[in-house]
Amino acid sequence: MQKIQNILKLSLRYLLIQTTFILMALGCQTHPHKDAELSAANQPSSVELISKKTNEISVMTFNVENLFDATHDKNREDFTYLPLAEKKNPEVQKFCATLSDKKKRHECETLDWNESVIQTKLKNIAEVIRSVDRGTGPDHLFLIEVENESILKRLVHDQLNDLGYQTIVLVEGPDLRGIDPGFISKYPL
Repeated sequence: MQKIQNILKLSLRYLLIQTTFILMALGCQTHPHKDAELSAANQPSSVELISKKTNEISVMTFNVENLFDATHDKNREDFTYLPLAEKKNPEVQKFCATLSDKKKRHECETLDWNESVIQTKLKNIAEVIRSVDRGTGPDHLFLIEVENESILKRLVHDQLNDLGYQTIVLVEGPDLRGIDPGFISKYPL
């Protein structure tokens, strides 16, 4: 399993390097200070975003802050993100009781992470993604704090299906809660 994780991590790093070289080869430019260069009169509103040119690709990072499904994953401490009905399970109660931080313990015991909450979270994340490139979303998107490939696929297939994302990758890391980096792209891997 560790070997597979290392291969995935290397593949993701390679993809990042490859994307950088493709951008350079296409003559694409990044604009880290573009907003700073705009005068106060010319600054776009929060709704009016700068679109990429035809010879550019867009890359976005997004911390989706605990994008969990509502199912317990083996060998993960994801008990906080379960429906309230499942929190009666002795394994869940035992884990929650071990949390020394009162706020985290209370959240573990009382948060109702149900399908309605997940749908709202997915919808809100999709809304932010769609705000890029005039509603078409970024070409490449790196997501932080994704529980598993299943919830990442739900985001893409349920909320972003019309945007043309072809690649979905999640790199399983060592975090016990199960928050991992994910990557989606409009280009095949």
